[in-house]
Amino acid sequence: MAPLNTLKTTKNQSAKQTTEKGKTNRDIDCQIQDTIHLSRVTS
Repeated sequence: MAPLNTLKTTKNQSAKQTTEKGKTNRDIDCQIQDTIHLSRVTS
């Protein structure tokens, strides 16, 4: 398993990448949760 420092760096890099695209990881997580919730409600 990779050391914690490496994992943190990778996480930070991916977070920066998604932020550059205009969305943060949190936004994407919320969207996924909303989609799951909606699909449960409608089905």
